[in-house]
Amino acid sequence: MLSNLNFISLLMQCNYIKMLKDQNIICLGNNMWESNFTNTMAEVMTVLSCDNKILHIDYAFSFKDFLRGPKEVPFKKSLGIEPRLREVTTRVNSTINVLSPPPVLPINIIPSHSLFVKLLRVNARIVEYTIRKAVQHLKIKDPIIVSGFNPYYGTMLAGRLGEMLNIYYCYDEIATGWNSNHGVLIENDYINKADAVITTSDILFHSKSCKTKECYLIKNGVDFNRFCIHADKPKNTKKKVVGYTGSIDDRFDIGTMIYLIENLPDVEFLFAGRTPDENALRVLSRFPNTRWLGAKKPEEIPAIIGEVDLGVVPYLVNEYTKSVYPLKFNEYLAVGKPVVSSEFANLPEFKPFIHFASSRESFLNAVKEELNNDNEIKKKGKNTIRLWEFVAEASRGFFFYH
Repeated sequence: MLSNLNFISLLMQCNYIKMLKDQNIICLGNNMWESNFTNTMAEVMTVLSCDNKILHIDYAFSFKDFLRGPKEVPFKKSLGIEPRLREVTTRVNSTINVLSPPPVLPINIIPSHSLFVKLLRVNARIVEYTIRKAVQHLKIKDPIIVSGFNPYYGTMLAGRLGEMLNIYYCYDEIATGWNSNHGVLIENDYINKADAVITTSDILFHSKSCKTKECYLIKNGVDFNRFCIHADKPKNTKKKVVGYTGSIDDRFDIGTMIYLIENLPDVEFLFAGRTPDENALRVLSRFPNTRWLGAKKPEEIPAIIGEVDLGVVPYLVNEYTKSVYPLKFNEYLAVGKPVVSSEFANLPEFKPFIHFASSRESFLNAVKEELNNDNEIKKKGKNTIRLWEFVAEASRGFFFYH
């Protein structure tokens, strides 16, 4: 397999994902294809689908997940009542084959690692059986496997699908949350089996490159042309609008956001994205100067950003977030919006274009400063020209990330 790393070398040299053509690609995703948020691997596979045959494997839900209800879990597809394998049309008018695996055993809470691995192997065989049927139906041979932050099935299926190349795409830190139980050991095992590891941030690169020689750092980009057309969009309100697009989850600093909302009562705060943290939704929605759009499809995000005066990224500063490279930065900047963010990670390339705040007070002052500046003048200035050139260059990147 290692001889096939010339694929990686070619992509690194050219820095264009579209250089990969006429290949069969199986993507082991960590989300559903039809997710109401910017799905990392969906963006990647959409770009690749123009010149390659793609089979995207949806997240494998457990029987426990079924308790969450039909809005969260595709019951009929998972149980085979509706076809598990389907062809979908992407936003670029290409087609992708999407497979919904059958339900698997709920094993994340098991403390014993040896027992966890045994049951994970059972789950992997269930998923593998379904994949093999799809591969046979689609006449896929010599595929490239791309595991999108899914080392669990990545390591269990490595070498079992006749792949010519196996790539682990690591866009998050595994040693956090529920992944901290078994994630590090599983990921280490997968890194030893994978032909290459692709990371999206400096922290992740340094963490994984000591475990394999074939580790690459490819930071995130954005589909620049889809976003920049909304740069001069007229607003529907005379109020200043601060926007946040993305999930409100365990990365989100609710304390800082409350501080901003309370101290800027004449500013509207617009939220567009999932809210897994129901407490945050309940607390923030009680303020009269907040507006909630809920989860939105990726194609709706550019127009929403066009409605705001300023984009914010109020992430917590901890071990988890220091490895994050948020796609939101590129999206906000591509629409010509000023950005204020907490200093959750070391991202020096954004220093000239984003105001990083080290405290709630400095975050508030930065928001006030940006809102009070004349954005129209700024848009015509040299700094913004440099900023747009920077984002346009970033849009050439290999992968995209939420």
